[in-house]
Amino acid sequence: MTTERARLQQRFHQMADGELLRRYASGDMTEIAMQIARDELISRDVPVPSLVETPVADTTPAQSRGRVICLTRFSTPTEAHILCARLAAEGIATVAGDANLLQANWLWTQAIGGVRVLIHEVDLVRAREILQTFQRGDFALAEDEPA
Repeated sequence: MTTERARLQQRFHQMADGELLRRYASGDMTEIAMQIARDELISRDVPVPSLVETPVADTTPAQSRGRVICLTRFSTPTEAHILCARLAAEGIATVAGDANLLQANWLWTQAIGGVRVLIHEVDLVRAREILQTFQRGDFALAEDEPA
């Protein structure tokens, strides 16, 4: 057994089921890593989605996910990045548009309209649900909870 194979087996064995499934489904791993991940999932009795049964490189253009639209705007890049991180944790691809520009030139915030949180149109319904829970403060830490 090669050291690379052993290293991957150990690493995948330590991962939680959800993380291992996400990585396996991403298709961003080498063929050997895909095989090891699949074997690990099967050994845990975790159903391997048929979608990734035979991994194939994704050659579909980005346009197939639909238009990129603005979900909301924030006056500070930090707020936008926090929401983007929450959306990403839920599996929604997102970008904080104009965040770097406003980080460097904060006086332009009004003129530009703030930092845009951009998502694919197909994710709009789920992203709005997450935005509503974010705005309600459901993800906020309690005041006595350490950061």
